[in-house]
Amino acid sequence: MIRAIASTGMGPFGWRAAPDYFERLAKAYLASMRQLGSATRRKFVDKSLSNFESIGFIALALPNATILHCVRDPLDCCLSAYRMRFTIGNELAFDLAEIGHSYVRYRRLMEHWAAVLPGRVVDVVYEDLVGAQERQTRWLVTEACSLPWNDRCLHFHENDRPVLTASADQVRQPIFTTSIGRWRNYEKHLGPLIEALGSYATR
Repeated sequence: MIRAIASTGMGPFGWRAAPDYFERLAKAYLASMRQLGSATRRKFVDKSLSNFESIGFIALALPNATILHCVRDPLDCCLSAYRMRFTIGNELAFDLAEIGHSYVRYRRLMEHWAAVLPGRVVDVVYEDLVGAQERQTRWLVTEACSLPWNDRCLHFHENDRPVLTASADQVRQPIFTTSIGRWRNYEKHLGPLIEALGSYATR
């Protein structure tokens, strides 16, 4: 679909994108980020959970953007979402089966992006990062993102900048390994999730 739009200007339902459509889309996005105070520097990070749905548009509108995909054990990933106390939105996270079905849709879409945009999305494996922090962090910063190295990347927990995301507690401590394989402690309660994940539960 994305390749078709890029080469012909035609969308999936017959609409035709103006020649400067993706340029205008990029400018509008960056303007909105500046209003939020996120794009005040040349480099910034947007880790919105819904970004995976728009990777095709991101790739076309922001051709120089690095698209990182954090991959984690499916059961640990889904359990983490289920344990999170969301105060608003994310209603799907309140039901194990719904979480599993949503995860499968997300992974299938990511497999689609990998097929139609080869090399555009960089997988960052959670377990590898936790198990070899310095080596994986150096690769992530200098190779995946083509940024200069700074030792402070290894001491992120010492940064006193306000954090308003769900990971506010975790970022105040060094990397830990206790969340790897945590799902095994609750396996007998995860039947609906395991069934919904299907083959992904064994990956």
